[in-house]
Amino acid sequence: MKLKYKFGISITVMVLFVIAGVSLFLIISERSILWKIEKDKETSRIELAKNLVHVCKESIIGNDHLLIINHVRNIKNNNEEIIFVSYVNKSGEIRAHTDPKKIGQIELRLTKYDFKGNMPLILDNSEEKDVWEIILPVIIGNERAGTTELRFSQVQLNKLLEETKKGTYARIAGISGVSLLLGLFGSFILAGMMSSPIKKLSKGAQEIGEGNLDTVIRIRSRDELGDLAKEFNEMAVKLKELDNMKEAFVSNITHDLKSPLGAMKGYVDFLLKGKMGNINEKQHDALLRISENAVRLGSFISDILDYTRIKSGRVDLIKENIDMAKVIKETVRLIEPLAEKKLIILGTQVPDSPVEFMGDEKNLERVLHNLISNAIKFTPEKGQITIALEDKKKELIVSVSDNGVGIPPEDIDSIFERFHQVKDHVKLVQTRGTGLGLAIVKGIVDAHGGKVWVESKLNKGSTFYFSLPKDTSSRELAPSASVVSLKYLDI
Repeated sequence: MKLKYKFGISITVMVLFVIAGVSLFLIISERSILWKIEKDKETSRIELAKNLVHVCKESIIGNDHLLIINHVRNIKNNNEEIIFVSYVNKSGEIRAHTDPKKIGQIELRLTKYDFKGNMPLILDNSEEKDVWEIILPVIIGNERAGTTELRFSQVQLNKLLEETKKGTYARIAGISGVSLLLGLFGSFILAGMMSSPIKKLSKGAQEIGEGNLDTVIRIRSRDELGDLAKEFNEMAVKLKELDNMKEAFVSNITHDLKSPLGAMKGYVDFLLKGKMGNINEKQHDALLRISENAVRLGSFISDILDYTRIKSGRVDLIKENIDMAKVIKETVRLIEPLAEKKLIILGTQVPDSPVEFMGDEKNLERVLHNLISNAIKFTPEKGQITIALEDKKKELIVSVSDNGVGIPPEDIDSIFERFHQVKDHVKLVQTRGTGLGLAIVKGIVDAHGGKVWVESKLNKGSTFYFSLPKDTSSRELAPSASVVSLKYLDI
C-alpha cells in the first residue's frame, strides 16, 4: 500500500475515534437535558396542582363556587396536555369539573386516598395509556375539605421529548458527517503533503539507479525531509564525480590500449604473411588465434570509445540523403557469412524501390550490424532472421526478428542499458561481450530523433524495432537518450 494511503487511513481512523467520542458526549449531554426537561415539566404540573388547591380553599372560605369552576375551565383552556381537572368535596360530590355534565355526581374514589401531610399523590399507572395524574387534598385548618385531581396526557410531553431527541440526533449526525468529510479531506491533503516529498525522493533515487546522475532535488521544505533531500543531492554530486572519473579513466585506458593493440595486430599479420621468415603450422595457428583475439579486443575497445562519445552527446552525425533499403541489403550481405556458419537464414522484407532518408549511413549500418549480430548470436542453428523496412508517412520503422531464445520479461525494460547482459544468454553463447551493443544502438537512434524498443517471448524469439522520423533533415542533432539533462524534483 502506498504511503499516502497509509497516512490517509491512519488519520481517518483517528478522526473517526474523535467523532465517536464527541458524539457520545453530545448524546449523554442531551439525555441529561431531556431528563431536566421532564423534571421541569413535572415540577410545573405539581405547581399547577398546588395552585388549584389554593383556589379551592379561597372558593370554600369565600363561599364562591363559581371561582373554582372558572379556574378549572381556565386550566383546561390554557393547557393542551390536560385531560380533565376535578374537585370533589369530602363527601365525594364533584363540585367542579372540566366536563360540566359531571358536576354533582359522586366520585368516592378520590376520598379513599390517604395522604401524608400535604404531599401530592402522583400516579402514572392509570388504566389509561400515557396518562399521568396528580391528586392533592384540600386542607382547611386540620380538616380535609375535599380532593383535587389533575389528569395529564403524556402524549404531548412524549412528543416534545421525541422531537428533541430527533433534533439532537440530526445535529449529531450532521456535525459528525461534516467533521468526517473535513477530516477525510484534511487527512488526504496532509497525507499528500507528507508523502509527496518522499515520493520525489524515491523518484530521484530511481533516476540515480537508472544512471541519471544529473538528477537534482530542489529543497523547499525546512524540515527533516529537506535535510534528507540536501544529503541526497550531495550524494548525487559525489556519484556524478565518481562516474566522471570512471568514464575519464576508461576513455584514457581504451585510447592508450588502441595504439599498442594495433601495433601488435600489425606485427602478427606480418608474421602470418611470412614477411618476417617462415613459420610452421603450429606457429601459424597460434598467431591466427592471437590475431582473432586482437580483433575481438579491438572491437571491445571501439565499443567503449563509441559509447563514451554517445554518453557525452558527441555523436557526430554526417547526414546525407541515403537509400535505407540499400543500407539494409548491404549490411545483410556483409554479415551473411557469420549467419552461414550457424546455417541461419537471413531474409529481408524491404521495398524494391529506393527509400530515401536523411541520416548517417555509417552509424545506421552500425545499428543494423549490432542488432543482426545479436540475433545471430542468440538464434540456434538452422534458425531464421528477418530484417524488415516499413515506409510510413512520417517515419521509417526497421525491425530485426529472430526465432531464438527470447528475452525474460524481467530484462525487457533494462535491455538497452549499458553493461546489461542477460545471465542465461551469457551461459548460452559461452562468451561475454561488453554489454554496450544495444546501448550504442539506442544512442545512435536517439541521435537521429528516433525510438528503439523490443518485443520478445521467452524461447520463441525477439523482434527489435527502431523508428527514424523523416523530418530529421530539419532537426538539430538530438542528444543521446543516455545523456540525461539536469532534472529538478521540487520538495
